[in-house]
Amino acid sequence: MIKQIKKSSLTIALVIVVALSAVLSASVWINPFHYERGSGDSTSTSARQDTVQSLSDIYKPTEVIRTYQDRSQKLLYDQAKNPVMVIEQQVRKWKLKHLTRVVNNDSAAYLRDLRTENSIMISYPDAVATTVFNQTFNQSVDTARLKRINHIVITLDKTPTVYLMADEKYQVYRLTTTSQSLAVIKKSLVGGSQLNVDHKIVNGIPLTTFPHQISMPTYRSTINHQNLDSMAQTLMASSSVSTVSSQTTSKLITYTAGNSRRMTYNKGTGQVQYDNYLGKDNSYGTQTLYTHLFDLLADTAVPLEQVQYDNVSLVGQTITYRSFVEGFPIFSDNDYGTVRIKANNDGVERYHLSPLSLGTPLPASGQKVTLPSTVTVLNALYQAGKGKDIKGLRLGYTWATNQNKSLVTLSPTYYVYYHGNWVKYQSLLKGD
Repeated sequence: MIKQIKKSSLTIALVIVVALSAVLSASVWINPFHYERGSGDSTSTSARQDTVQSLSDIYKPTEVIRTYQDRSQKLLYDQAKNPVMVIEQQVRKWKLKHLTRVVNNDSAAYLRDLRTENSIMISYPDAVATTVFNQTFNQSVDTARLKRINHIVITLDKTPTVYLMADEKYQVYRLTTTSQSLAVIKKSLVGGSQLNVDHKIVNGIPLTTFPHQISMPTYRSTINHQNLDSMAQTLMASSSVSTVSSQTTSKLITYTAGNSRRMTYNKGTGQVQYDNYLGKDNSYGTQTLYTHLFDLLADTAVPLEQVQYDNVSLVGQTITYRSFVEGFPIFSDNDYGTVRIKANNDGVERYHLSPLSLGTPLPASGQKVTLPSTVTVLNALYQAGKGKDIKGLRLGYTWATNQNKSLVTLSPTYYVYYHGNWVKYQSLLKGD
């Protein structure tokens, strides 16, 4: 009898243990983040993203413009299928050859080719190295002849011609291919939203302009918070450093690892500055800087789903990566959603980033903003004495948080590149 009771007790205990294990396992699968929360108010993020973005995801064109037979142009966004991804997938199957320069240092001819009839043009926010283009589109364009690319133009003829265009020195190169089916590309251009656009050269800079007033949607998004301790551990992790220490003051939280690595969080601005002292200079060439800084970006643990390449300073060895929505850049006064990385041409790698990032932006129902034409904006800036210093103008979105700092509203406006910074045109007119 006693033996039977002991046997039954063991069986019951085993059943209870198995049941508890199943319950705990289920809770982990259903709510895994509950077990990853670190100290403080922020949500911890793993060292590498669950979905790591590739180089072609980060360095991809953001602007899509359809040009018709009469050279009228439409900017496309919010398509059912992203035309940039479709074009990339199709062109990777093509063999582009016979690289021929057809325009050089001729602004009028360059402007004409920006309006190539019956074509689709995809444009980068700033020039990318030809090496990046080759890797993205599976091609082998000679990087010695063409170093950087701003625009890719594909004629929609039976046998398409591809033009690679560089704003610097107004260069246009032609590539040929065999007869290709363009049905998939053309299908991706249907539907979505369209805006009338044109191209102008202002102060020597080619710009996409809006000849009429436009109405743009407002977006809303949740905010993701990275845990500062996790960010510091990820940035400073190495085989030679085992301990990361921190010190807190009223304004700053400073993390250090050894004598060479330091991360500072500014409580007032919400910005993070990371410095890695390497002790030796190492300047990168045009074709290597982009890939080197992408590798550093991928190791920051910053969520990259909304982040893309925005602009480069070859002299400063610096690249800025920015959040985008539907191909339009997002700007924040505190650089939220922005990562800026500087290579160690002076012996120090410098990162400027934020623990805040966006979830997936969604259109705010019924909320649109009407903006004036580009000509109206430029005329106002020239009348205010600011026009001659304009080195860029683009349609972008302004990041604004609600009172609880839990939601972001993204509102459209024009941004002007003025004295090395992107500034809202309204602020520039006010003299801010």
